[in-house]
Amino acid sequence: MGTILRNSAFLFVGEGIRLLSIFLVLVAAARELGAFGYGQFSYAYALAGILGILATLGFPDVLVREIVQRREERLFSTLLLLQIGFGVLVLGVLGGAAALFLWGEDSVVAKSLLLLLVFFLAQAGIFSVGAFFRARQRMEQEAMVRGGGALLLLALGLAVLKFSPGVQQLAAAYAAAGILAVAGTLLVFHVRVCALRFHMDWPTWKEFLLLSWPVGITVVLGSVLGSVDSVMLGLFGQVQEVGWYNAGYRIASLAAVPAALVGASFFPVLSRGALLARGFLRPVFFRYLGAMVVLGVPVSAAGMALAPVVIDALYGQGFAPAAPALQLLFGAVLMQFFYLPFFFLLLAANRVHALLVVVGVATAGNILLNAFLIPPFSLYGAAAASAVSYAFMAGATGLVSFRKVL
Repeated sequence: MGTILRNSAFLFVGEGIRLLSIFLVLVAAARELGAFGYGQFSYAYALAGILGILATLGFPDVLVREIVQRREERLFSTLLLLQIGFGVLVLGVLGGAAALFLWGEDSVVAKSLLLLLVFFLAQAGIFSVGAFFRARQRMEQEAMVRGGGALLLLALGLAVLKFSPGVQQLAAAYAAAGILAVAGTLLVFHVRVCALRFHMDWPTWKEFLLLSWPVGITVVLGSVLGSVDSVMLGLFGQVQEVGWYNAGYRIASLAAVPAALVGASFFPVLSRGALLARGFLRPVFFRYLGAMVVLGVPVSAAGMALAPVVIDALYGQGFAPAAPALQLLFGAVLMQFFYLPFFFLLLAANRVHALLVVVGVATAGNILLNAFLIPPFSLYGAAAASAVSYAFMAGATGLVSFRKVL
């Protein structure tokens, strides 16, 4: 338990710096660009985020499990090369097609999308290095990697917003920060941690792709679930509403960070426990689940109560319509605190096909709910759809976990 607490502390610091830096840049962007300009950026960011997750194909999560269970760190260099090559292929083809589709509708969004794809490709490389450190349970090194890149983004983003504000300029700052961060990370990793020797290893790549695709599709569907509301608001022509919605969504996402970070710390222990008897796995899991309940309930209750005050303080009266959406989104936050323990448990136990079915059904349901609720209720319909979808995933993954694993 001491190792878990230590790793959680380091992850909280590193990921806290990363997410807080991104949050501060986005708050500054919302205030500087206004609801419509921020809506354009958020629309492009949501699309790039979905494609960026698709480009990782779940590699970081599977990499942690495979290094922990096989104890073969030599896999890292060849799998990092696979990650980079796959990411370039996916983002080049799908990202180019998406930008071409959007060009006639809004060239600012299309150009910003292309720049943000560079940022997300760089993030995929950084997350792969972080997965290596997490498998070693050296979360202090992962924290340094994530935190350093985030501080660079914060500096470049705020500088651009101060001296040359604009949607495309901000997207360019993201791309530059991503390139500099991943180049620095790989250089330090090569010199100080483990020499990178890139080579094509087709048998290993084939095996890893077979292992990764169910996790990857599950993670992609989860990303779609988190971003499709912004995309659909944009497709319905509600660009200003995208800005309002994302003003609240960023706050809700920040509130859900503890659930993801504690889960990342427990995941290596759950992965080892899945190889052992249930007598080892059950106490660790229920300790994890109890921590999520203790954290999630007060965080969500406070968020619902304080949403109007927080929106006004951060964004001003121009973003007042975001407050009711944020209150609904804190219902989704609460459900994430209940869902993530079961997600990490099923992933550690290699029950990824069950996860895939649950997340797939939830994502399809979320898209349908958004299609029905956004036209009459706009951003409030999108927020309600998110809360319902996460509630379904929490219940369904809990049911599968108790039947198949615990």
